[in-house]
Amino acid sequence: MEEQFCNEIISVGANGIIVTEESGSQTCDPSHTSKTYCDLVDTYQLVGIGKTANLLEEPPEQFQYFGGKSHHMRPYIFTSADYCPIPHIDPQSCLEFNGRPPSDEQVEAGEYYGPNSRCIETDGSRSYSLCLQTECNEQLGLLQIMAGGQRRTCEYDGQLHTILFEYNGEGPVRIKCPKAALVCPNLFCPANCAGRGDCIYRPKGTISTSEPLASCVCDSSWDTSSGCFNTAPSYPENYGYENSSNPYQANKAIFLLIMGSLMAGLTAIFVVVRQWKARQNLFM
Repeated sequence: MEEQFCNEIISVGANGIIVTEESGSQTCDPSHTSKTYCDLVDTYQLVGIGKTANLLEEPPEQFQYFGGKSHHMRPYIFTSADYCPIPHIDPQSCLEFNGRPPSDEQVEAGEYYGPNSRCIETDGSRSYSLCLQTECNEQLGLLQIMAGGQRRTCEYDGQLHTILFEYNGEGPVRIKCPKAALVCPNLFCPANCAGRGDCIYRPKGTISTSEPLASCVCDSSWDTSSGCFNTAPSYPENYGYENSSNPYQANKAIFLLIMGSLMAGLTAIFVVVRQWKARQNLFM
């Protein structure tokens, strides 16, 4: 779940706009299609936007996740995820040019906007994230990233690649491989093995460029398809209710109750109408 949540505090100006120079590092949204900042603020420092200028309330006690004296940290905007901070502030799409020209260093690192680009985080060597071209290599079963003029293969989640060894005296630029299951879901047990097998992950820490990170082991040993699509579905012998008479008895009782109520209602209406007609005839 690390990829879905964040812990970098942002600073928000009086106009409600994020102050990037005073905020934590840029990150990526959970889909890795946009650069974003973490939705996390310190209520002791942030003044609410608007005429009232009230301080934001602290999160409820059960949603205080940072412990110690950090109980005043909470999302600035989105609180519906039980106050868990999610990276979605100030999104900048990688799928198309967002109007913010990249720096010369980012261009050198391989910054590119297009349908195959994804947001890739730096490891702390820089405060920005990058939009880089990616490929889900089905033959290798691995994610590959074009960065620094080279194709970088992600052999495991979190792997670091140095893409620029030096730039303007600021040291190397390194990127961190994202969770491949988020960027290349088609490489991980397609269709969840169609419910006809088990999704088996490669042992954690194992480095390989010849086998995928996860693959299906089908119920049928002869099925070698990637998603167990050639295996016939199987069903339990006793499918549904263990005692098939119970639901029918219950349905019958409900039916009789409804019909009885309906007949009683119709009878009452019939009696009322007859009495009303009798009174009408009496006064004519």
